[in-house]
Amino acid sequence: MRRDGIGLLSGSQLISEGTPISPNHIARFNLVQDCSNTNWNGGSSSVVGGWLGGPAPAQASFQFTDWSMPAQDGFHFYTYGQSMVNAFSDCQFHGGKLFFNVGAFTITNSLLERVNTRITDDVQMSPVIRNCLFYGAQLFADRLGDGTWTLRDNLFD
Repeated sequence: MRRDGIGLLSGSQLISEGTPISPNHIARFNLVQDCSNTNWNGGSSSVVGGWLGGPAPAQASFQFTDWSMPAQDGFHFYTYGQSMVNAFSDCQFHGGKLFFNVGAFTITNSLLERVNTRITDDVQMSPVIRNCLFYGAQLFADRLGDGTWTLRDNLFD
């Protein structure tokens, strides 16, 4: 049984708009509370996109949002093979993983610190990753289908 934080259903929208001096924070539960039994595992996701599919794609937009998770503990964001639109700008990701396999998404002006990011195009997709810093991070890109992939002005350190 999965214990994901937020699951986006068909037609839903999740919008997180912080500011440069007051970003929104999405933190893994085990960073802010003790885990008293084994019912709390580390293998789930903070936000799951396109949960269960449906006729209208889910949408998620994050600006000035800080994501924190222990290294490789789980996913900050995970798309489940359902069509959806995602946008991340001016965000910071610390630890954890990101997974995108469908839909349109952009990541701009963001820091990915020790984050394992995987992109695979199960269907035609056109991801855009611009002006990001991958610090101690990994980027896996499995391009199998069509679409224009744009990765520009990024720094890998």
